Formats: sequence, structure tokens, C-alpha cells
Amino acid sequence: MAGSVHSGLKHAARLLGAAILALALAGCRWTSGAPLLTKDVSDWSPLKPGTYVHGSESYDVAGDREGPVVVTSHVENDTQTYTVAFQKLGGKFFLVQAINGAEINYLIIETNKDGFIQYRPDCKDESRSIAAASGATVDTNEACQFPNLGALRKASKTAAASIKSGGAGFSGEAFIRKQ
Repeated sequence: MAGSVHSGLKHAARLLGAAILALALAGCRWTSGAPLLTKDVSDWSPLKPGTYVHGSESYDVAGDREGPVVVTSHVENDTQTYTVAFQKLGGKFFLVQAINGAEINYLIIETNKDGFIQYRPDCKDESRSIAAASGATVDTNEACQFPNLGALRKASKTAAASIKSGGAGFSGEAFIRKQ
């Protein structure tokens, strides 16, 4: 019986990981009409090349600190490849722009020597309020659409401060450890 409970929990965790990835690619996210972290405003990558893991999920990071950085996520039988750019927000926090085809998503990571914690603002509740106060609009897909880098940076710095202080709406979704 304990084995079947453990197996059920493991399966539920995998489904949750896949659901989080799907959520990032559909509505309820921070996005923009065009990439805002262009080469001239991007900072070096805080992530070393290699494989990072969280449960059954893995993320292969390729590229040097100067870029371009490519991240391939493997969740269950789904593989997605993103071109990633970073901008330092202060301390160990970075704004991350992840592009897959026409999809542009923004998230925040907090780095440490063993990996990073990712925070995905979902354009709900607290993260929507922060985005709107910084100049974002909510589109028909319930995504927070940022008009420019200034608005995105303002929202990201506010979100990072909220994360640091333990504010509502920004619990870390995953600690992703370098393998």
C-alpha cells in the first residue's frame, strides 16, 4: 500500500511539473509583444552550462556567460527549447526572458551556489497588481503584457523585493539544482 501511495504521489508531482510548464506557455503569465531583453541590455548568464534537475524534470543549459544561452526543459515526454536572456535585478535575483517560437515569457530566478529557485509571475492577484502598477496591461489571454523594458524592470524589481520579504504571491515554485 505504501508503494502505491508513493507511486501516486510521484505521478502527481510529474503532472504538476507538466502543468506548471503548460501554464508558463499559455495565458496567466508575464509577457511582451517583442523581446525586451535584447543583446545590448542583457547581462551575463548566472547559470553555468550543464544539467539542472528538479524531481523528474531536467533542464539542459548550453551557452557561455555571454550568451546566447539555450535551455532545453524535459518534463515527462515533453521537451521545450528556449533562448534565454538575463538581467540582474540586484543581489542574487535576475529577470529571465525565455523565448520559444513566438512565445515570450518572463520569470525571476534567485541564484545560489547549488542552482536556482524560479518564480513565475502568473498575472493573478499580487503579481497582476505589481505588473499593472508598473504599466502592464492584461490581454485577452489573461497575460500581463509589458509595453517596454522600463515597465518590466520596475515590476520585476518590485516582485524581487516582495520575494525577499516573503510577500504574498511569490512562493518559489522549484529549487532547481545543478547536477
